[in-house]
Amino acid sequence: MSTKKEELLLPVLRRLKTSSGGDIEASAVVTRDGHILVSDMKPGTDVERFSSMCASLFALAEQSLKEIAIGDMRQVMIMGGNGMSVLTHAGLDAVLALSTSSKAIQGRVLMESKKTAVEIGRLLGDVQ
Repeated sequence: MSTKKEELLLPVLRRLKTSSGGDIEASAVVTRDGHILVSDMKPGTDVERFSSMCASLFALAEQSLKEIAIGDMRQVMIMGGNGMSVLTHAGLDAVLALSTSSKAIQGRVLMESKKTAVEIGRLLGDVQ
């Protein structure tokens, strides 16, 4: 059974994947404490584990920024041998997490991630 949040957010994630021309391979919206709200992940992905790890990474990066006093957390980017993972703050309590192919254009992915995170934050603000 889907929730109102899933019904609102899943089309946003699918549009993100489609508009990237295949560069964005998977995405999810997770809460800052690691609960999955919605996902469009590759088959075989442990979504609960992924959401927990994303929340932990985001929290650690946020603490790091506070320690060196360079402002509020916006995005975390992790480069891997076969692509990248991007975590973007989306609203008060959510994080957009996505992964890309190795051929993805970094600037385009960051721009699409920011734009989509704003939309997600707006939608979550409308749903309690």
